[in-house]
Amino acid sequence: MKESVPENVTELLGEDEKPLWMMRQRRYINNARAACLLVGFVFMVLPVVVWGCARVSLTVGTLAMFAAGWLGLLCLCAWGYVSRGRKMERTLFVLTDQRALLIDEPRRSGGQMVVWVKPISPMLVSKVRRHRNGSVDYIFAEEKTGRVTQELGFMRVPPEQNPEMLLAELGATLPERKEKRKLHTIECPRATAWGVVGYLLVVCGLVWVLSRMVESEGAYLFFTGEKTEALVVDFEQVQEKKGRRRKREVTVNYPVLAFRTTTGIPWVALSLYGYEEPPFGKNDKVQIFYDAANPTRATMDDESVLIAPGVVLAFLLWWGWSCYRYIALWRVLRRTDVLYVDMSGDGAGSTPQQTAGNAAQKA
Repeated sequence: MKESVPENVTELLGEDEKPLWMMRQRRYINNARAACLLVGFVFMVLPVVVWGCARVSLTVGTLAMFAAGWLGLLCLCAWGYVSRGRKMERTLFVLTDQRALLIDEPRRSGGQMVVWVKPISPMLVSKVRRHRNGSVDYIFAEEKTGRVTQELGFMRVPPEQNPEMLLAELGATLPERKEKRKLHTIECPRATAWGVVGYLLVVCGLVWVLSRMVESEGAYLFFTGEKTEALVVDFEQVQEKKGRRRKREVTVNYPVLAFRTTTGIPWVALSLYGYEEPPFGKNDKVQIFYDAANPTRATMDDESVLIAPGVVLAFLLWWGWSCYRYIALWRVLRRTDVLYVDMSGDGAGSTPQQTAGNAAQKA
């Protein structure tokens, strides 16, 4: 049996490890990705069918509308196809006297090989699913990649290659019909160059939003501006829309401030921070911060000015840290020829960093 095992698989086995059963499984596209392709094909053909049935001369505007709708739907279907990721069956199933292996061979020569490993034990099989055509699924664990979860195991095993008797000889008992065994969920380390680009684009977008916020300018003055006392001369009322789900128009009052700089020059400036219901009125004295280089830029001495930019900055820092971890994982995976993932549920494959690190040591 060991001579019939491919050379790249033989290298994965230990010296005292004997392969007992092997089956190759073809790749297939899952239902969600197939549906995206079908919808894209239908909407690609639909404008041609409508034009052929109508048999009327279409104007340039109508053709542009059809083209825009076709391109939009095609992009949507392509996004659905790519976002679901490469969700495929493991291409090679191997059962030895010590372990069960699911081997996802690379499409291209020199690519990364993913090897899912689970030691032989009485609880090796967590779930058994039998199909009408006689094929059987022996499920060991679940793989979670982002929001996508799929089952791992010897899938769609035909009756003539069923390893049920061999599993019994190795001491791996199958669950009874009403028996529920714990199905371990394994976080699969997946990182691609496109993912890196997406993370960096989100970081750049958050930096741009933070730089364009009026509240960010006020927050900057709160820490770097000159503090002084000002007189509230008037209020400038502006209608603004607020609310995330239900937009509502509110009246925001921006104080008009009169003050003197540290050099004694009088200035009148409009506050960068406004109130729906100001806690002070006209002719009241308030504390403000202003820019010494440009006194027309002023804001109130109110900690509320830090809330909006603080939330965006906190999200930016969190996403930046996630981006750093994603790029670090991507760099490790690029240098990893064989990625080992443990399905035993003992925590060895619980996080992408630990799994990638172990893989780099084994490879």
